[in-house]
Amino acid sequence: MKTYSAKDYGIIPNKQIAKPLYDLFCELQKTDEEKVLVFEKGTYFIDSDECQKTYRAITNTTSAEEYKRYDNKSETFIHKVALLVENIKNLTIEGNECTFLIDGKVTNAIISNCENVRFKDFTIDTVKPNLHKLTVTKCTPWYAEFELDKESVYVKDKKGFKWVGKGYELGFRQFSNTAYWNATIRPEQKNKIERKPHPFRASYSVKEIAPYKFAVKYFLKNDYVVGQNFYVFNTHRSDVGIFAENSKNLYFENINEYFNYSHAFVAQNCCDLTFNGCKFCPNPDGLYEMSSLTDFMHICMCYGKVTVEKCLFDGAADDALNVHGIHFKVKSVNENEIIVAFCHPQAWDFNPLDKGDKIEFIDPTTLLCKGDNKIVSSEKVDSHHIKLVLEKPASSSFKGLVIEDVDKCASLYYANNVLNHIITRGILYTSRGKAVIENNRFISNTMSGVLLSDDAKSWYESGMCKDVTIQNNVFEYSGATPILIKPENAFHDGAVHKNIKILNNVFKEYDKEPISIKSSSDVYIDGNIFEKSNKVEMKNCENIVIK
Repeated sequence: MKTYSAKDYGIIPNKQIAKPLYDLFCELQKTDEEKVLVFEKGTYFIDSDECQKTYRAITNTTSAEEYKRYDNKSETFIHKVALLVENIKNLTIEGNECTFLIDGKVTNAIISNCENVRFKDFTIDTVKPNLHKLTVTKCTPWYAEFELDKESVYVKDKKGFKWVGKGYELGFRQFSNTAYWNATIRPEQKNKIERKPHPFRASYSVKEIAPYKFAVKYFLKNDYVVGQNFYVFNTHRSDVGIFAENSKNLYFENINEYFNYSHAFVAQNCCDLTFNGCKFCPNPDGLYEMSSLTDFMHICMCYGKVTVEKCLFDGAADDALNVHGIHFKVKSVNENEIIVAFCHPQAWDFNPLDKGDKIEFIDPTTLLCKGDNKIVSSEKVDSHHIKLVLEKPASSSFKGLVIEDVDKCASLYYANNVLNHIITRGILYTSRGKAVIENNRFISNTMSGVLLSDDAKSWYESGMCKDVTIQNNVFEYSGATPILIKPENAFHDGAVHKNIKILNNVFKEYDKEPISIKSSSDVYIDGNIFEKSNKVEMKNCENIVIK
């Protein structure tokens, strides 16, 4: 095994390393032998102006329409990348507890066409990101005073005050009357984070009364309290934290990611992903209670096993984990040749449908199978359409249905993790793969702790759940049903989800139905502790056993 020392390539602590780091990863592409890349402990600076640019279509991020809506000044779907790891096999990156400190708006890392790569013991952080904390110091129903965090920088121009940083500017009142995505934490519920309209919504005066202190007057009443924190940010998902595509056997151990501009980790068309001891959370020495502007982990059209153990997920403006496939709509049928399409605008321009994969034709109304087939060849027609040649002719009646690639359904082992300050769901799992969710602590999620979904009319996130065990978890605070089994079928014609076990969990604070089940069968519920309500809500279910 060959050892590469980063310092031999001019990569040393307290220096700008963007260009030599890229050159080093290019060097590592040249051999497939087992190798180790070693960084010295310390802080490495990465200037976004020196980062490589690359085109990537990343699932569940910004659509072309959203680029126009937010008047983004950057190149459409072109990402500046701090760590660009491409076409590399059999590599271990040993960070020795170093920190990569990024100045500017980038995608923190892209891992593409790699196999057997291990990432160990390093931190990724960002200088003065486009995330801004405002704390209420005084208020009445028509008036409030805010103190801004000292991490942020703001200026005033002819249009008013705005936050500025490398690669961004954000007006104090920009999107203030339309932004639903901003976050707030109230002092009486310090672990609960929830979506809230912009703190300057319906204001007619924003006046600076001292450095970093502002007085705001409102047309409409507010319900703010002293000590309440607001977080203002642009929800434009043009960059992510770590993005992995078309890769196998990726292992992340003791990786800390303290900020990212949308999802902390995204994978599409990858096989076998392992996370152990990772922390997706704010910098412990910083000012913020948020670190991810959308999901923490987003796993789409992957296969094999996703293992997440002993990790911390703290401060997300969307789900902590979302695992799903894609329902592609059948646009045309010509015997054994079909054209299928991406339907949600935030997913497009990649092709995870491989030769040899089995597909099923799904009725979008019932979410049940109407037939199956196998892919003989797969070819992108354009950014939104894929041509599939199938093993046998397809019925012309399948036009208008959706397909699910049943060989791109990841299994999940999610254990001994801690989730806090999650603004929506803890886990959204929508996959046929076997899932075990156990021994986790759900401190606070403002929607459900675990949601088993499936839809073919809105997000088009597939598919059926076939084998799920949820056991030995503690649900401390959930703003909605802690365990929600809810496929989005408009008409019930049979069970969508099957073989689900809910065992030995503790439900602490939820006083309605802590378990709700729809259009499912073969569900076994036993040994759970309900500190308040023990009701189980059921609709169109079969063979539900409750002990």
